[in-house]
Amino acid sequence: MNLIDTINQILNKEIEMPAFKLEIDTMSVVKACGVVLAMLFVYLILKKLI
Repeated sequence: MNLIDTINQILNKEIEMPAFKLEIDTMSVVKACGVVLAMLFVYLILKKLI
C-alpha cells in the first residue's frame, strides 16, 4: 500500500491537468476493485480448504 500511495502522490504532483487527474482517479478505483476481488477470491479459497 505504501508503494501505491507514493506512486499516486508522485503522479498527482507531476500531473496537474484535470483530465489526467480524472484518469488517475479511475485507475485508482479500478485498482481498489481489483484488490477487493482478489481478497474475496483468496477468502473463498481459504473457506474451501478449511
